[in-house]
Amino acid sequence: GVRFSLTNSIGIFLHDTNQRSLFGRDHRNLSSGCVRVGDPAGLAHYLTEHDGWSRDDVEAAMNRGRISWQDVNEGVGVPVFLSYMTLFVDEEGDLIRTGDPYRKDRALLQFFDQT
Repeated sequence: GVRFSLTNSIGIFLHDTNQRSLFGRDHRNLSSGCVRVGDPAGLAHYLTEHDGWSRDDVEAAMNRGRISWQDVNEGVGVPVFLSYMTLFVDEEGDLIRTGDPYRKDRALLQFFDQT
């Protein structure tokens, strides 16, 4: 399929998956930080259409059977922001706790207690 490389020091990237059934799970923290993309051809098309790529061009490249690289935004790149949230406030103003599968909350709360 396709992998979207990101500039970072910890090897996180966005990628396609051959396990589509995983998108049906409520909890999908199944990898070491990489992010599975639900519609990788759609994302690739969105990122390359300004260069004249059609959805068919993208899908053909994805199915070519060999590795190729395509810079987006003429080498400028596209900003990507990933966030890890275990708490958030919903539309009604209620605090929602989603769990802490990577056990990061305690250290973060201790950090804020010290500041």
